[in-house]
Amino acid sequence: MKPRWFVILALAAIAVVGAVFHAAKVADLTGELDKLGAGYASLAINHKRLQSDYSSLKSDYESLRTSYDELQGEVEKLRAPYLRVEVQRADGLKATVNGLTISNVDNITRIHWDWGDGSSGDSWFPASHAYAAGGTYTISVTAYDSAGRSTTNTVTVTVRA
Repeated sequence: MKPRWFVILALAAIAVVGAVFHAAKVADLTGELDKLGAGYASLAINHKRLQSDYSSLKSDYESLRTSYDELQGEVEKLRAPYLRVEVQRADGLKATVNGLTISNVDNITRIHWDWGDGSSGDSWFPASHAYAAGGTYTISVTAYDSAGRSTTNTVTVTVRA
């Protein structure tokens, strides 16, 4: 029975080929596991980097928010009423001042006058005042809007008795 040793030899060859193939597969799988392990480590490093980037971006956002709030305060100042005044006429001891006031946001609610001689009061344009004595006076005019913002401007007038 010659075919038996041939069958045994064939079975042994198949076993050797199977073992080699199995060893190669195990090596391939081990390599893949190593790659996955390295990938996981890389992901962990990237996660820490992203956390750091997030913290940095959050800090930058808070800083920008503070700057934005400060700029809003400056914008509010710019929203104060516009005011221009000029002496329209000076006759004897009487001066008449006219002007223009505009609010970009709210209504002008009042205009306050300090006539430079100790008297003051509220009045719209044009406003007149009679001085007790001749001289040069600095008139201070303040316009107020409904939000409480104000602008002050001055003009000088010379009156003669």
